[in-house]
Amino acid sequence: MSLEPLRIETGRKFAAALATMTVWLVLLSGFLVAAYIILLFHPSDPLPATLVFLAISAIAALASGLAGQALIRLTLGRHRTGGSLTRFSRCQLGAFGVGAALCIGFSPAFFGSGPTGWVIGVVLGLALGGLSLLLFRTNAHHPLAHSPRPLPRTPRPGTALPSGTALTSGTALASGTALTAGTVVEHWWGIPRLSVPEFSVVEYTDPHGRTRRVRHLSQQSPTGPGAIGQVQIDLRNPERVLRFSVAPRSRNL
Repeated sequence: MSLEPLRIETGRKFAAALATMTVWLVLLSGFLVAAYIILLFHPSDPLPATLVFLAISAIAALASGLAGQALIRLTLGRHRTGGSLTRFSRCQLGAFGVGAALCIGFSPAFFGSGPTGWVIGVVLGLALGGLSLLLFRTNAHHPLAHSPRPLPRTPRPGTALPSGTALTSGTALASGTALTAGTVVEHWWGIPRLSVPEFSVVEYTDPHGRTRRVRHLSQQSPTGPGAIGQVQIDLRNPERVLRFSVAPRSRNL
């Protein structure tokens, strides 16, 4: 959490675009890894060569994933929400799964399989693709925890939720965390045509009364300047922001 004003500079936007390119490389690597795994069971292909290309594809997937993680950290900087990295990691895993699903679904065409092979390939591809697409889901507009009383319609940044909300049993929050209201003060809409993600700067007040800002990879839509939500703070380490979630009645102002 930064005490200094955070901005969304051009360099960070460029890093976000590069991070998105690595996700596409992960998708391609997933396709190739699945292809060479299938070839391992095909008697007409030499095993040593298949193993070499499988290893190269796996290394490419790992390298693309690590590069993407480095670039998304460069995009968000040191002051970021924990949920932002989780969101991007889910997208990487989902892209790998989608690539593998495409390969499995079309593999019967490569080997001239009969109707039974087509049914098995398509069913497995659809199943894996469906599970992988679930990782791309954006969060619904809901608070991080169900409060005994609803969040005010227009809370100010740093407005604490009712006492007992953060640490009561049966809520979505673990012991040692608390919720405070936060407002999006700057937002970049990304590049939707290239799947470049949106990210924001969220302002809130910590438990000590200091106004802070943190960058957040958007997980909900719509999110924009003026959107009001909840910031989840680790009370044992006040500089650590676990998540940011848009409140149900929040509007873009």
